[in-house]
Amino acid sequence: MTSLNGLIVIIGTPILTKCASSLSDTAKLLTGQLLVCTALSMYIFIQGIIPMYYISMILFTLGEIITTLGSYPYLTRRIPASHRGRISSLVHIFLAAAMYGSQWKIASILQAQTITTAWKFVTAAGTLGAILYLILIKTDPKTYPLLYPQKASKTN
Repeated sequence: MTSLNGLIVIIGTPILTKCASSLSDTAKLLTGQLLVCTALSMYIFIQGIIPMYYISMILFTLGEIITTLGSYPYLTRRIPASHRGRISSLVHIFLAAAMYGSQWKIASILQAQTITTAWKFVTAAGTLGAILYLILIKTDPKTYPLLYPQKASKTN
């Protein structure tokens, strides 16, 4: 599985970079989130079906690549250069805290429920993330109109 992940990253990154170049950063974030959420939600149904694990891994890795292609450009276009280091460190602190909290939550679910229930929780969290990205897609052009020149010219 790890070899497949590495292969997809090596082959998929340049291809996805080219294919996703026309998408906005927020569209990349949403697309990546949907792929990751789909891949992880597959575990609700594929327990023990080995070929499906590979399909899930491919979708997950493609989602990670697209998310990465959107996340760093999103931040650097909206944060002044003088504050990027501070914001980057805060982002990493919050991500680490979220990872710790989610691992604790999954462990508590697994102690009381089944693995399928845990995957349902992961799917729900991923769906919430996708909904939040949809909200971001709606609000970002209003907050940063200069990053959306075609929309800025229509509102003037």
